[in-house]
Amino acid sequence: MARPTRHDGTSYVGRETFLITSLTKNRVKAFEDIEFGQSVINELIARANRLGFALPAYTVMPDHAHVITVGLTHASDVCQLLYEWKKATGFCWSRRGRGRLWQPGYWDSHLIDGNSLDRAIEYVVLNPVRSGLVGDARAYPLTGSTMYSIEELFQFIGIADSDPQRD
Repeated sequence: MARPTRHDGTSYVGRETFLITSLTKNRVKAFEDIEFGQSVINELIARANRLGFALPAYTVMPDHAHVITVGLTHASDVCQLLYEWKKATGFCWSRRGRGRLWQPGYWDSHLIDGNSLDRAIEYVVLNPVRSGLVGDARAYPLTGSTMYSIEELFQFIGIADSDPQRD
């Protein structure tokens, strides 16, 4: 698969919001290992905090990840965030003797209004349901947000009661 190209005229630095999708190399199901998937999330959150990003929603699927990024400063650089995150998690994967983790590049959509952000959050959170991994999004362990509690995230998309297994 060819490396996705960046969009001309789109600023990837500053107070911008993006929906990012990154695929594993050869669509290997690296994140079926929930513990490894959680470590990938932890790396993402650590880098987002350090580089000035909020993450309204993320979901790490077996062979890809969806992340919504919101730049919090004029210097927040989404390309730097993705580069550092993929490099660190790829290194952890390769140390397990598994080769390369990520395909080069990532797909992005620039979210420029509240409606598109709302739809993107719903898309990310419900992705495990649409793909048939779970019947209820609350049952999927690799979904979250740095802006909202898990209960708030599910209420936002219209799923009311929290699953006791997630508490």
